[in-house]
Amino acid sequence: MGNRCVILNKDKTKGIYQHWNGGRDSIEPLLKVAKEEYELNKDSFDFEPFNAVLEVSEKVFEGDVLDLNSIKSFDVGDNGVYIVDNKFKIVGREDFSGEEQDSHNPKRMELYISLSYHLGSVKTESIMEKIDKYKRTENE
Repeated sequence: MGNRCVILNKDKTKGIYQHWNGGRDSIEPLLKVAKEEYELNKDSFDFEPFNAVLEVSEKVFEGDVLDLNSIKSFDVGDNGVYIVDNKFKIVGREDFSGEEQDSHNPKRMELYISLSYHLGSVKTESIMEKIDKYKRTENE
């Protein structure tokens, strides 16, 4: 089933398909992390902001980069298409008529994405489990 979406640049010339974590509550934190990474090292993204979105999505959510032909004919899935500008803002949404997902804490998701981008998912899961454990013991 998945929780699918497509993210396109404003010109609709580059895109990525995410099978998982396609809700807005995951995409907005992904864009924040992509912006931070781009601002830290623009030359590694060939001075093209959307390349940071592609790389973060690929590394963290195993996103699949789409070529121009597949962008036009792709089944966009549950969450439709997000159109993103060069300032990492969602400026449009297509093929979505459902209710926005609101199940992830945005700060926690941003932390997860940033850690996963740098450390990989296995180490990140371990760190997040420790954070959750410490949080539970603080509340007891």
